[in-house]
Formats: sequence, C-alpha cells, structure tokens
Amino acid sequence: MTVSRALRDDPAVSAAERQRIKKLAEKLGYRPDPVVSQLMARLRASRTAGTTPIGWLTIHATKNGWRKFPTNMDIFRGASERAAHLGYRLEEFWLGEPGMTGHRMSDILWHRNIRGIIIPPPPAAGMPIDLAWERFACATCGYLLRQPNLHRACSHQFHAARIAWQNLTCMGRRRIGLAFSEEWDEQLDGLLLAGFLREQRSVRGSLRVPPLVAVTLTKEVFLKWYNQHRPDAVLGFPDACDWLREEGIRVPGECEIALINIEDGDKNSIGVNHHMRELGAAVMDLVIEQLNANQTGVPAVPKVTLVECAWRPSSK
Repeated sequence: MTVSRALRDDPAVSAAERQRIKKLAEKLGYRPDPVVSQLMARLRASRTAGTTPIGWLTIHATKNGWRKFPTNMDIFRGASERAAHLGYRLEEFWLGEPGMTGHRMSDILWHRNIRGIIIPPPPAAGMPIDLAWERFACATCGYLLRQPNLHRACSHQFHAARIAWQNLTCMGRRRIGLAFSEEWDEQLDGLLLAGFLREQRSVRGSLRVPPLVAVTLTKEVFLKWYNQHRPDAVLGFPDACDWLREEGIRVPGECEIALINIEDGDKNSIGVNHHMRELGAAVMDLVIEQLNANQTGVPAVPKVTLVECAWRPSSK
C-alpha cells in the first residue's frame, strides 16, 4: 500500500520516502500503465462522487462582492457544472470573514476535507493570498493573482484582439482603434494590446490609430483621443458608445464600437465572447487533474490553459 501511494505522490507518505521508492522503482524498470492510472483515478473520484467539495475562495471587500461581476458568475456556473459532471461540488469561502487569517482559513478548509481550491479573479492586481499552499491543489482564473504563481485558466486575449480586428476589417472598417484603461491592460497582462498591435502592423502608417491606454478612461480623455484620430471603429467598452452618441456621432454609422468582452445577454452589441463558462470548466479541470495526481502546493512550473474566444455579431 505504501509503495502504491508513494508512486502516485500521496502526501500521506513523506516526501523523502516517496523519492526513495520512486528511485527504486525506476531502477527496477517500473513504468506506470496510463490506462490503469486513468481507471484508478476515476475509481477514486467515484467513491466520493457528490460528497467531495472543492473550495471557491474569494477575497473581495464583501462576502458577495464577487457576484457583482457577470464574468465571475459565469466562471462560477461553468466550474460548478464541470464539478457536478465529475462528481464534485463547489463550496464558497470568503477570506474577509471577521478575524479570518490565511492560517485559520487553511485549517478550516483542511478540516472540512477540502483539498482543492479555485481562486476566482480578485478585485485588483497584486493582492497576495497567504494560505498553507502545500496542503492544497489550487488554480486561478486570469492574470490578476500574481503571488503565488498558480496554474491558471485564461481567456486568449491575444486572439481576442486579432479576431476583433479581422471582423471589423471584413465589415469595411479601416481606421480601427483600441481604447481602455491601464488597469484593464494590467488585468489582461498586456495581451489584448499586443494582439491589437500585431494586427495593426498589417496596415499602412496613415491608417494606424494609436491605441488609447488611459490612466483613467473618462469621457473627456476618450473624446480628445477620438477627435484627434477619428477612428471608424473602436474596440472598447459600452461607455464609448454612449459618449459618442452624446456628441451627435452616429454609432455604428460613423464609428462602430466592438466590445472587448461582450456579455451573453447583450444581443444588440458586437464584440468578443470570451466563453467564461468554458473558462470555469477549464479551471476546475486544472484542480481535479492535480487532485487525481496527488499534486499540491505552488507549482515549480505553472501551466496556463488558454480558452479560445469568438466573434459575436449583433442579433438585430
């Protein structure tokens, strides 16, 4: 039994003992059978189907603060659906509970038999989380959580910009701009801007509209940029559409606004759908994969799973 556990990295066996047994097994020519390994992982999961929780750990200012963001709700639904399909369930925890510390939260999770944790996008970049990471299999969504550097599932932002550019070009738009804030650029790890600049290389200089990456994206800042460069399409946010119309500029006639992240319920706009439910399923897969392999702690080489996005035309 000890040998079997050691070969599948069960933390119940000490790290030194696991290493010793693995070296002996390698010397004897042992190689795991991938079919048997997969079957055993499924059998272990089936024993606890519907009873084993995975933590959904939030660090927003209030317990339900994360629910204000439609993106987070879609990620949660996707992760919950994937968990149920694989015999798990999500259980919510809030690190901001009165008197809560990372050490105490780690103990609470451990004593509730929670070995896997999903950390949804925090409210801002650079917010550290202090847990006993060595106890848990963890993953996060997006690029906002930098410390620790966990496995993560992310929307393919580089492709998002390229898809938007290519579709706007097919619609006859030639002077395409990008307008968002430095905060958003940070959240997207610079990848949306990188994809935009990659596509912009394909047009001659006179058609290149300098992207607007504002410290704070206000109506005044946006309109100053717009009036200076006169793009006929902008990849941005819903506010841009309102600001232009308030100035008597016809949208989409004079300028088309394509949304950086279009929500499922928005049938009147065009933009990029980031498939947030699928992203939620992907982050759940990252956690369960680690649980099945008895992998815990901060990974030496974190994996990034990219979820492809798609263009969403207006249904009007």
